[in-house]
Amino acid sequence: MGFRRTFAGTLRRPAFTLVELLVVVGIISLLVAVLLPVLARVRRQVDLLTCSNNLRQIVQAAHLYGADNRGRVPRDPAGGAPKAALAFALYLGASKAWVWSGTGNPYHEEARYFLALPVFQCPALPETNFVGLNDGYEVPTNREPKPPIHYAMNSVDFAGYRNTGEYSVPHDRLFHRSFPPNTVYATEMPHNIYMAAWRGVVYSGGWGIYHPGQMTFDDTGVANPTPNMVWSNDRHHRGKTPLGFWDGHVEVRNITPRELPVQLLNPYHPLNDP
Repeated sequence: MGFRRTFAGTLRRPAFTLVELLVVVGIISLLVAVLLPVLARVRRQVDLLTCSNNLRQIVQAAHLYGADNRGRVPRDPAGGAPKAALAFALYLGASKAWVWSGTGNPYHEEARYFLALPVFQCPALPETNFVGLNDGYEVPTNREPKPPIHYAMNSVDFAGYRNTGEYSVPHDRLFHRSFPPNTVYATEMPHNIYMAAWRGVVYSGGWGIYHPGQMTFDDTGVANPTPNMVWSNDRHHRGKTPLGFWDGHVEVRNITPRELPVQLLNPYHPLNDP
């Protein structure tokens, strides 16, 4: 009998006290508070790396396309159809070229075509909030879906600019055999650019950057109110933006007039360093 009592006593363990439980909860809360910001920073870095890789692939696709088309590469006309994205799709994972089926809404089909190619989307791009826009196709909370293409192409007519010193509207067909190697070819589009939506599906537009009024900062270093590339107050990469240069490399730069001058997109612009 005494043995059984002694053995049973060895099996019983004292319960945690309230103080011990509070200490454990406090330690876990502290670890969560420390780790969450670290994980958020890691996620932002991964998003920036993914976006940079997207731009690198787009530039490489442009070179491949040019090799198959006598050195000519497409540029998107400002606000027109996404000529470049459609041309590059086969070099970026699409199994076939996009052709409208002839039924339904062609913009819907085109959007789904691009959404199946993640290289055209930045994972850090936030949803767009059009408060008060009331275009008739709002979704709940006035948040429209993301556009299917998050990048814009440099459409400066370099030959025309060298000859006249003026910017001209880019042609919507293939043009330009040469492209300055130290020039940005692909950039991010504004995070809050408005694109028409129809029944919850955003249209696939094209945004060509062909004059200083469409760049983040104009030729005087002043922020443009409605640029076709990243906005001056864009923070989805924490105040930075990746740039895809024609020679194939990608740079991440701060969104400032000094680091995003117009010379990046038009090296022939006679602008002195700020």
